[in-house]
Amino acid sequence: MTRFSLNLLAKLLATLLLIIVIRALGEVFRLEYVRGEFPLYGEIRPFVIGALAAALSLGVVLLAIWGGRPSPAIVIACLAIAGLFIYRVYFIPLNVPPPAPTPAVATPPA
Repeated sequence: MTRFSLNLLAKLLATLLLIIVIRALGEVFRLEYVRGEFPLYGEIRPFVIGALAAALSLGVVLLAIWGGRPSPAIVIACLAIAGLFIYRVYFIPLNVPPPAPTPAVATPPA
């Protein structure tokens, strides 16, 4: 049985940061599916910023893990996850209104 250690916790948090990066970038494609067209830059910008912040944090955490310093890696990962949560609450809207329906074009009878 694997013994729980700081190194294992740091690796689990690094994995969580990787999942956050994938989820944030996947949100762009979800918006495209919901809208039917590629979303505007202003709509995807918060998700790209969040993914970039998570990716940079993941890089720092991995460097700390590879350097044999799991304690700073845990602190950095926890701060990054808390910061991303705060960013999500304050800067990304919960309900994006759906696009306005396009009016149907009536064809005259023949």
